[in-house]
Amino acid sequence: MQQHTKRTIRGTLLAASMMLAVGAHAKVTPDELKQLDDKLTPMGAERPGSKDGQIPAWSGKWLGVPAGVQWKRGERYPDPYAAEKPLAVITAQNLAQYADHLTEGTKALFKKYPDTFKMPVYPSHRDFRYEDAAYKNIRLLAPEVSMTADGNGLKSAPPQAPYPIPKNGLELMWDLRFAAAIGTESATYGQAVVYPDGNIAWGRVRYNIFSPRNAATFDAKSELNSKTFFRQATDLPLRDRGTLLVGYELWDQEGANTRRTWQYNPGTRRVRQTPEYGFDQPSGPGGFRTVDDDRLFNGSGERYNWKVVGKKEIYVPYNNYKLMSAAVKYQDILGKGHANPELMRYELHRVWVLEASLKEGFRHQYAKRVLYIDEDSWNAVIAENYDARGQLWRVNLAGSVYAYDAQRFYTTTAFYHDLVSGAYFGPTSRRTPRAARAPDTGPSAPPQARADPCRRHRSAAGLKSLPAMKPDLIASLGEELHQALSARVPVAPLSGRGHPITVRDAYRIQQQFVAHRLAQGDRITGKKIGVTSLPVQQMLDVHQPDFGMLLASMHYPDGHAIPAATLIQPRAEGEIAFFLQRDLRGPGVTRADVLAATEAVCACFEIVDSRILDWRIRIEDTVADNASCGAYVLGEERVRLDGLDLAACAMTLEKNGAVVATGLGSAALGHPAEAVAWLANTLGELGISLLAGEAILSGSLAALIPVVAGDRLHLRIDGIGSCSTRFT
Repeated sequence: MQQHTKRTIRGTLLAASMMLAVGAHAKVTPDELKQLDDKLTPMGAERPGSKDGQIPAWSGKWLGVPAGVQWKRGERYPDPYAAEKPLAVITAQNLAQYADHLTEGTKALFKKYPDTFKMPVYPSHRDFRYEDAAYKNIRLLAPEVSMTADGNGLKSAPPQAPYPIPKNGLELMWDLRFAAAIGTESATYGQAVVYPDGNIAWGRVRYNIFSPRNAATFDAKSELNSKTFFRQATDLPLRDRGTLLVGYELWDQEGANTRRTWQYNPGTRRVRQTPEYGFDQPSGPGGFRTVDDDRLFNGSGERYNWKVVGKKEIYVPYNNYKLMSAAVKYQDILGKGHANPELMRYELHRVWVLEASLKEGFRHQYAKRVLYIDEDSWNAVIAENYDARGQLWRVNLAGSVYAYDAQRFYTTTAFYHDLVSGAYFGPTSRRTPRAARAPDTGPSAPPQARADPCRRHRSAAGLKSLPAMKPDLIASLGEELHQALSARVPVAPLSGRGHPITVRDAYRIQQQFVAHRLAQGDRITGKKIGVTSLPVQQMLDVHQPDFGMLLASMHYPDGHAIPAATLIQPRAEGEIAFFLQRDLRGPGVTRADVLAATEAVCACFEIVDSRILDWRIRIEDTVADNASCGAYVLGEERVRLDGLDLAACAMTLEKNGAVVATGLGSAALGHPAEAVAWLANTLGELGISLLAGEAILSGSLAALIPVVAGDRLHLRIDGIGSCSTRFT
């Protein structure tokens, strides 16, 4: 009762504060609206150029295909400024000369890559405009715009620039979210994570978006709260091929009117609703982008306080037609650490500077975000994301072009730089977006289609069950893995040998593998959950958790050395380990059950070590290989939960004194206790319990870190403790 009262009071205070904040958002006055005719552009940007003339006055002389440019629908957009040469090239050596027009993020990239990062600066242009209907809707509805009571939605809003003259951070945030986009769009995005050693993890997704509000024919007085519908299909990596994500979103997000999503998993051939899709859920190969990183920021802004810092003149990616050129291959764009500077174009433009700071009581892996928003398009062009320690973590750059057919600025390529790991993510759409057929989602659509948009894929993806593997083959493969461990010699993938193998078969092989260890005097000391975080799933090209057994021979005390010769191809993970005070057995175990049964938690390392050659694993391989478990180290500090929010606990992992990975507890299936509940329920179906006193490793909080002899590792998880080990 007391807890309920506290929650009610807190909710009441929050609602009251939001009502006061929203009440401060004055509507555009008729006099202010007149400024869109002279001082400001119809979209709300300043018409005059900069005092020094480097930024030109807005001309808006081109609508659609520019004069002198030959283009046919379906072709890539030609560069109207192809003949121009750089006015200057900024390097780490002449950085001070241009520092006033650089952000902290771009300066950090020069510092991180002093020999290779460059910014070719071209003449600035403000030549394009939107169709007259967009400007008409802004004038018609801007005076009527109002926020919902909680500030998370808008009523009576135009399709673009609901606040053409923003007066505070929330208004500017909504301008960013309402940046003029394409009404119906079908496009393919290539995805690549480029690691510091030059290795590339490839991905590819296809998506369709239908946004009635963004259509040129949108009637501003009719569908004031119309939905945005989206569908995303994964083609690469191959292990995730066939994964579908569909959903819709309302602009009025008050109460229950939020983003709704469903996911079809080809591995389980099931559709499930994905609540809370968005925010800092990892996205893309390697998990280097969060869901709300898309186009530098999207989705709900409810977790942040928003503040307008002001306006600045800075160098930003602009008119990046070279990145779309048919003469340029995707791989040509991708350099080590950052994009190929020869293909980049930067211009000096005026931007709004918007700062977001995490609200008290909310969690997100970015404690602060700084967004730089182009005044002419309301698109974000640079983003700087800070971790919980206040350190600049990720710097993101978005390149754009003007889409001649859609008559809008279009973000084609973005680069998400991780300053800690040295890797970056570069999704790009290098072909012109196609018009997508609007889905049948109105009131006349069949109810079952609206309730379960993926329903038809369940039967379409149905496959005949593979025959069970013969017992003698299962025993033989278990023995083979045991011999690989004993001899420290990896074997070829089990999944590529011509005989069918299912996950159920793989667990039977795991049982045989572990049985060999027990026969030699080893004993089970706990259990581990693997492949719980999206970065690890995508790095290992699998898409579901697995589990394995912890053995006494795998355990090393905190601070002790691990002989590298006892392992084959080790990688380290930082995790949260659970110790139960009573047994748990599924089915029906919930997160709350796990938390109630937990005696203590600690920071821990799991050293994963595949017995499969070169980590060429499918889910069946890693399951058979005891979930690739090689060793584990438990921190000496054990803490009781006592209200500790495990999902919000921040992890920092150092290798040889340098930070190489950071993450949150939420990386493990959204909450580490959810991972333990999954394990309890999965084992419960097999008649196995989680036992009091056992160590339960709940899953990695970041990507895997390769280790070799001589490496020293230190792990710190806020609110829980630390753990160290070294390799000899």
